[in-house]
This record gives sequence, C-alpha cells and structure tokens, in this order.
Amino acid sequence: MSLTDDVRAAEAAVLDLIDLDVATRDPTVSPQLRRRLTLMCQRREEGLPGVRLSVAAGLLGLSERTVRDWAARGPLDLVPGAKPARVSTTSLARVVPVVKQLQDAGQDRDLLRALVERLEDERVRSLPRVKKSLKQMERGDYELLSSADL
Repeated sequence: MSLTDDVRAAEAAVLDLIDLDVATRDPTVSPQLRRRLTLMCQRREEGLPGVRLSVAAGLLGLSERTVRDWAARGPLDLVPGAKPARVSTTSLARVVPVVKQLQDAGQDRDLLRALVERLEDERVRSLPRVKKSLKQMERGDYELLSSADL
C-alpha cells in the first residue's frame, strides 16, 4: 500500500470508528442497533488494525517523535509485532477527537498531561455508579453533608 493509500485508509477508519463510538453512546439508540454498531466497529478495527506513525502524527497534528512518546507513555497503543511500528487504529480513534477538542480550546502546552486527564475523566464518568450519582445531582436529589457528618 502506498503512503497516500495508507493515509486515506487511516483517515477513513479513524473517522468511522469515531462516528461509530458516538452512535453507540447515544442513549436513544436501541440495544439491537447498538450491538450491530459494535460489530461494525470491531470489523472496522480488524480491517485496519494499525497505521504508520507518520500517518498518526498527521492525523493528530503532532510530530512523529511525539507520537512515539505517547505510545511509550500510554495514550496511544502500538500494534504488537508490527514492523515498522504502527499505532493501533482503535487508540488513535480514541485520542484524535480529544486532542482536537484540546487544541481547539487553545491547549498546546503539556498536551499529553491534558489528554491523559481528559481520558481519565471520561473513563470515570462512564462508570455506572458515577453516572447514577451525576443524574441524581442533576435532579437535585442529594443532601448536603458537613464534614462533621463524615
């Protein structure tokens, strides 16, 4: 596959995975459709398990060195055994929208720290107990406690 073909395939796969993730998180989506979307996502991931580091760097608007650093520090996953090294399409699809949001908000210094914090926040907010607590707070269904109550 040429570099141009690799770039096009990577962009399409990442955008598809982002769209599928958004659709599966939509609370109005039926369980049956959610299962079908999840299967589509898995097939898309299997079709292009990884992209070249240079392609990932282009999609993220970062240097190839930064992509290597991020793969070493965790937000991006490398495809095991791939030669040359490739970033997993799944991890790239998870990171691209967050990086774009941070960059659009003017975050350019210490982007890795901000990215990791945002991903952790999303992970915590997706926990069932936290979702339940947040919904209770939105409804005003809580009582204030003082430190003496603890």
